[in-house]
Amino acid sequence: MPRLLEFLLAAMALVALAPIWVLVAFGIAVSSPGPVFFRQARSGRGGTEFRIWKFRTMHARPTPGGSITTLHDPRVFSFGRLLRATKLDETPQLLNILAGEMAIVGPRPEIPEIVDRAYTPAFLRTLDVPPGLTSLGSVFYYTHGDLLLDGVDSDEAYEASALPVKIALDTVGMRRRSLSRDLVVVGRTARALLFQILNRRSDVPGEWGEAEALVRRWIERGDFEGRFDTAPLRRLLERIRASETGSRTSVSSGRR
Repeated sequence: MPRLLEFLLAAMALVALAPIWVLVAFGIAVSSPGPVFFRQARSGRGGTEFRIWKFRTMHARPTPGGSITTLHDPRVFSFGRLLRATKLDETPQLLNILAGEMAIVGPRPEIPEIVDRAYTPAFLRTLDVPPGLTSLGSVFYYTHGDLLLDGVDSDEAYEASALPVKIALDTVGMRRRSLSRDLVVVGRTARALLFQILNRRSDVPGEWGEAEALVRRWIERGDFEGRFDTAPLRRLLERIRASETGSRTSVSSGRR
């Protein structure tokens, strides 16, 4: 997406969201003592670090926990859960877009520690483009996070299961990148948010076949050797395939 168009869209979105931001700030203030915003280092284009903007969704007091926020993470306060479910906590990243640190569509930026620890040479290619507010991988993680982690909430489970799947989808998205494709991803993001409100799960994306082939290629050539046991990742691929088949069967039955 052209930089000028992204800047204009981000500026318009900021104006439109301003009244909601006021309500969000009030909700955070009365829900949990501490600052309204949360800043954290992330790896951007070329591995350059920048500080991301978010609405705070966790208690400000020190609490033990990993770098990945889990589904039932006790560090997240009640109003914060609502913000995370609706992705309103991510909207301050429009400021990062205005600053030229992020794009609207692009691979989601990870914290530098995860990049240093878990990124393979293939993963590092996602740092060739600006990180984004949304992407194919992040939408799939939002809609199928429980499937990707299989009920195991830990940094290790995320890096060994969810992360390769996210990056495979983002790699496919990078290969097909264009203005029209970016708009498709934005539309899918809006659809996923609507389905979340309606308590419905979105389908496995059409790009999954290509992404699955990528993950299997990475496994077979030993990209993850010495990093983690790939057996859970292989099982995850089968679960996604079963989920995809189940969705198609359900649609087919509904048309009869």
